[in-house]
Amino acid sequence: MEQFRQLKRFSEEFENFMGELQVVPLVSNAKKRKIEEKPLEIKKPLYDQDNEYNYSFLPKEIVLKIFSHLNSKDLAIAGQTCSLWRSLSKDESLRRCVVIRDRIDCENEFRGSLFQKELLLWNGIISSSVLTSLDFQPFANNLTRVYIRERSMNVSELATWIRICSNIRILSLRDISILPSESYNLPENTHLTTLFLDRVLIDNNAKNFFKHLLKICKKLKSAFINNIKCKRFLNLIFPCSSTIEQLNLAGFRNEFDDDLAWEICKTNLESLRELDISEATDLTEEGFSLLCKRTKNLEVLNISRCCLITTKVLTANLDYLPNLKRLYAFQTYTERALKMLIYFLERRKIWFKPNGRLYRIADCPLPQCERVEMRV
Repeated sequence: MEQFRQLKRFSEEFENFMGELQVVPLVSNAKKRKIEEKPLEIKKPLYDQDNEYNYSFLPKEIVLKIFSHLNSKDLAIAGQTCSLWRSLSKDESLRRCVVIRDRIDCENEFRGSLFQKELLLWNGIISSSVLTSLDFQPFANNLTRVYIRERSMNVSELATWIRICSNIRILSLRDISILPSESYNLPENTHLTTLFLDRVLIDNNAKNFFKHLLKICKKLKSAFINNIKCKRFLNLIFPCSSTIEQLNLAGFRNEFDDDLAWEICKTNLESLRELDISEATDLTEEGFSLLCKRTKNLEVLNISRCCLITTKVLTANLDYLPNLKRLYAFQTYTERALKMLIYFLERRKIWFKPNGRLYRIADCPLPQCERVEMRV
């Protein structure tokens, strides 16, 4: 019993001793004062309770870099996130492309979301009414692409756009009507490299404007001129720039004839690599031979639905195209297609797809031709 009482007394004294014990770190008084005086820094988290994300945490340079990779709709949506992103979405460095229409349905364009007119400018879509209410001069030099859709405009208005947007590279006109005006002022030179004209109704008195436009396009590389509703339009605007590499003149049917081929060949066509003259129903052997002789560096040729270019004419003139790699001849007559197949079959191995519609030839000659397609 005595031993039990001594053990109990020892345990009580040990508990009292541990309760009074203090742990002192081995830190000098000077260092301790520095630690106490140093202010406590609390970093702002990316996530907080008031806002799902703290967008102001990212530097502005990073946000602008991210915005530069967004399309028009995503950029407009991002601009509604917070006030900072809204202001950054209007930065002039992001303004590269603009699409102009007469009427804009915001619900259809942006899936039910409504935005302010200014927000539609940044790589987006604007209506023609916005053109008169906003000043385009501050960001006009940054625009490189202008798409004009579904509206009517005169040549003076179009010339103003080309003059103000001095760094424009791509100009696209689709489903519009071009009206004449008494005067217009085009610049002496332009950086335009690509011109799209598709389903454009041009007044006869406005044709000279496009002739003047092609003359000042000293750096023009690609021209897509399709379905123009204007009499003898192509004969007037050619010859075009000698720097052109890709020329698409599809859909003119009766307007593309030997006279037009002669007008085109007045230009130096040594840089031309791709030529599309499909549906040239009035182009004869003489005009086609002239084109082949003047386009010796041609790599892609499309003669689909050219009724007067027979197999004999084609094979006789392909020797003038030593660099030809692709030849397209869709919707030709069965007899012509079979004769052409026999012509190539006699010289190289071909791959024949017997579906009755499409014949595709790979690695065929005349010379180094990689692909020939025909439909019957």
